[in-house]
Amino acid sequence: MLEVRASWVYVREAAPELRLPRNGKKRTVLVPASLWEGLKARAADVEASLGPGGLLFPGPKGPEHPWTDGEFRRVFTAAARDAGVSA
Repeated sequence: MLEVRASWVYVREAAPELRLPRNGKKRTVLVPASLWEGLKARAADVEASLGPGGLLFPGPKGPEHPWTDGEFRRVFTAAARDAGVSA
């Protein structure tokens, strides 16, 4: 299990800010055991290269840019279409 205690908030006009998750509560995320070691290694690599504010899964614009809602929709809608899954 992974416990999310804080998250980075990105606003175009301001610097990223570390805050509580959106609803102000901790979140627990279930991570399959088969992914746990890889996730910890990825987190260590990101922290070593980008610092504690580095993104584990950066958006397509680069390592310091999170995914936008539009990017998620474009990428995953196309992936679903390519996989033969319709929304």
